[in-house]
Amino acid sequence: YFENTILINSRSYDKLKKNQYNLSNSRIIFIDGNYEHLDVLQRENLNLNSLKDEYFKKLKVFLKKISLIFDKEIFICLHPNSNIQEYKKFFSEFNLGQFETEKNIYSSFLVIFHESSSIDTAIFLKKRIISLQTNLFGKYFENRINKYKNELALMSVDLNEEFFFEKKEIYEKTKVNENKYNNYIRTYLKSDDNEDGISKLYRTLNEKFNLINK
Repeated sequence: YFENTILINSRSYDKLKKNQYNLSNSRIIFIDGNYEHLDVLQRENLNLNSLKDEYFKKLKVFLKKISLIFDKEIFICLHPNSNIQEYKKFFSEFNLGQFETEKNIYSSFLVIFHESSSIDTAIFLKKRIISLQTNLFGKYFENRINKYKNELALMSVDLNEEFFFEKKEIYEKTKVNENKYNNYIRTYLKSDDNEDGISKLYRTLNEKFNLINK
């Protein structure tokens, strides 16, 4: 229950306004969501150790294929809570990094992900995106993937299926639907051109509850 709803800017929009990263199309990036994420662990009764090998194997096959099609390097942007040593063991042929996802999105030609709030930056920058589908981690994760895919009209690839797309077809299927992107931004990410989200939050709380003077 709530008395009122006040919209504020998303963190990604406020950061975007201050960013100094250079835009380029030099690489393909995969945004990792951490297969051990608490959102999955708290909702699904899964043996993640047994699923991990299957998931990593399928993901590696797909990333190799997309890299060969476009002749571009793959960079895996790890979730802050992912075990980088574990990923290095499975994905030794790819470049990996942690805590610089936003910077890598700026330099991306194509962004691949399941579900992640980091995708907001790619949406603002109107980057090409592939939604990577999997049902390995339960219904909640699958529903989150589908929400992004449907609201942004993204190209969708199922890890359980063979990947046979040609370069020209991928170009066509990843063409940015600007109406969908802009609607998503207006609905979820941006509400105010003049005031940062955190500033508006503190100002509103103070106006409602006089917090600063207490």
